[in-house]
Amino acid sequence: MTYIVLVSFDMNPEVILLWKQTWDKLKKEHKDLKVTVFTIPVFQEREINNVFRNKDFREWYKERKKYVEVQQQGYSNKKKNECTRFSTSQERLIKSGFRKLYNYMPDNTFIFRPPLDRMNNYTISILKSIGFSACLRHKEIIFLKSTNREIEDYELIRTSINMKQRNSDDIQQIYKKLNEHLYSLEKKGYGYATV
Repeated sequence: MTYIVLVSFDMNPEVILLWKQTWDKLKKEHKDLKVTVFTIPVFQEREINNVFRNKDFREWYKERKKYVEVQQQGYSNKKKNECTRFSTSQERLIKSGFRKLYNYMPDNTFIFRPPLDRMNNYTISILKSIGFSACLRHKEIIFLKSTNREIEDYELIRTSINMKQRNSDDIQQIYKKLNEHLYSLEKKGYGYATV
């Protein structure tokens, strides 16, 4: 079977309302839908966006955990060089973000996405030492260890839920096109899987 692997980037407490206007509608249309949500642990280094302490994020996750899989996207995404720093400072940021997201992540399958898909020679070894299973970079899934969830044949669909990149009308159009694309894949017999 071929699987649809949907990933959404840039999740943080500031975009929960936008999620309700887009992904929640998609879920109503596609009952088997699953999505891997790359979440920024402390978006823009603002304490109000700390997912570990943010009540709205906890409630958002609790209501959607049957179809949403939370994974880590950097730490704050405030600085472009977050995963291109020297080993020690990069490891400190990744570990700190991991600790904030750990309770939301699935057991034994931890996936990382570097901010802006930028990383250096240290990043993969740091991820392995922390226990990450895979890294998503550009359109590639880099497996760091074997998991019982590996899928052989899939179509990776990358999306972002970042309000700062587009206006709300643009986002509605993107999700309308995504909805149509998902229907066409379902008609071909594709199933849904998370990374």
